[in-house]
Amino acid sequence: MEITIKQEEALGLYSSLVLSWNDCFNLTGAKTQNEFYSEHVEFSIRFSSYLEEYIASLSSTNSISFADIGSGAGIPIIPLAVLLNKYNISFQAVERSHKRCVFLRYVNSLLKSKGYINNDIRIMECDLKNLNSKFDIITFCALSKVQKIEKDLIRLIKPSGCIFAPKGTYENALNEIKNIDKLKGELCNIGSEGNYSATVLKLYL
Repeated sequence: MEITIKQEEALGLYSSLVLSWNDCFNLTGAKTQNEFYSEHVEFSIRFSSYLEEYIASLSSTNSISFADIGSGAGIPIIPLAVLLNKYNISFQAVERSHKRCVFLRYVNSLLKSKGYINNDIRIMECDLKNLNSKFDIITFCALSKVQKIEKDLIRLIKPSGCIFAPKGTYENALNEIKNIDKLKGELCNIGSEGNYSATVLKLYL
């Protein structure tokens, strides 16, 4: 995906905020802004191109409902809100850590006030089991293995929806897909420099 200067500015600002808040809020293991950007934000850019193909296939003219479970520092939901700005998407970041929700609310408010995002991100401070809505798209990165939360994912995804879970290496994703019970799945290599989050597990009913 080719990103605009404005989007590059937004992603740079977001990365700097993650590092400046990190000591108090324990947001990332990255030591520098460049490290966070190259590992997490660049992955989100590639991931957004992959997601855009799926979004284009949705026939509904209504708002697309999107949940990111275990949002943590905001990967991938913050970069996706910046990069998929032209679509009518209702984003929900689900995070049970109060500190991280405080950070996410601040970032959302700041990026929106500067005109970097159009779609608001609803920050939900709750556990996965407390969610009751249905979604077109669900993403999660730093969360339990799929088989541990499969029942909740089935409960939350719309019949025509998809779940996208970046799983690092192909081997990690392959091991998980073997243990899935009722969801159907496929492995998608979205490419990366090095081997960070190169393989995405795509799940559906």
